[in-house]
Amino acid sequence: MSREESQFSSDNQPSRGRGKAFKTKLFEAMREEALLDLAPEASVEDVEKAFVQKLAREAMAEGGVGMLRELMSRSYPPLKPTMDAFNFQLDPESTPSEKAQAILVAVSNGDIPPDVGTMLINASKAALDIEALTDIKDRIAALEDLYEQSRQET
Repeated sequence: MSREESQFSSDNQPSRGRGKAFKTKLFEAMREEALLDLAPEASVEDVEKAFVQKLAREAMAEGGVGMLRELMSRSYPPLKPTMDAFNFQLDPESTPSEKAQAILVAVSNGDIPPDVGTMLINASKAALDIEALTDIKDRIAALEDLYEQSRQET
């Protein structure tokens, strides 16, 4: 096949287009199945609202608790648990072990829950690990620079 035959000129076009996107097909199916009374110029929001209303009516009419639960979970995802805010003082100038000790004291006094204390100590440990790795990386880079300088001098 020559280069000219492989290019898409006005005479040489693919026989089929990409087709409709899935969301467009879903929108059309929703309109056809449940929303025959909606005007053709109804917005996507109008169609989605009417479709959800139809699903809710069917779920309640048929006693379809599972369908209603599914509808609700899609509309309103379950809330993720969040922790309450706790205030206690950590001296920013203290050593990591002193900070850990202060957290343990706060837990033992009931100022913060044990799971929050564990989370804070783990976060402190992670910060120390990051600091140590950064320090090691910087030291290796300095050693590599010294090595290159010594090679260039000889």
